[in-house]
Amino acid sequence: MSSGVLSNLTVLVVDDEEPIRELICGILDSFGIRKIRQASDGLVAFKDMQSHAPDAVITDLEMKPIDGLAFTRAVRTDPDCPVPDVPILMVTGHCEKHHVEEARDAGVTEFIAMPVTANTIAERLTSAIEKPRSFVRARNFVGPERRRRQLPLVSTASRRASDLGHEALATA
Repeated sequence: MSSGVLSNLTVLVVDDEEPIRELICGILDSFGIRKIRQASDGLVAFKDMQSHAPDAVITDLEMKPIDGLAFTRAVRTDPDCPVPDVPILMVTGHCEKHHVEEARDAGVTEFIAMPVTANTIAERLTSAIEKPRSFVRARNFVGPERRRRQLPLVSTASRRASDLGHEALATA
């Protein structure tokens, strides 16, 4: 990503721990990003987005009173959100599989494990901005397409024929 593109971004950093917010803001500043907004929790962040629509959000998972998952769900589904498809990067030390899955299911664009590096933030932010995944609106999910790569479609007839082959082998 060129520094010109980075310098034009507005990024909202959401974390209840000020030292972590400052660390992430310092990393963003080192990329040339000058429009950085800060919020101490998801509620403050959502209110801030009403008047300052960001190009990307970097949020923590665990915050009170509104955590990163509830914040992400609100961004994705609340009709009052001006940018429901904004890229949301979650940076957290809670990296267990169920946390990653909850974040994905809430509509998080990228999940980044702590300790975080400037290169990781740069790569994930660049990917989210320059190569956005399709945005999906389904009954039980709103967020970026979960698949990172497009697999070739297999026709239903081919799938069924191969399924029958497996059944025939199983019964033989």
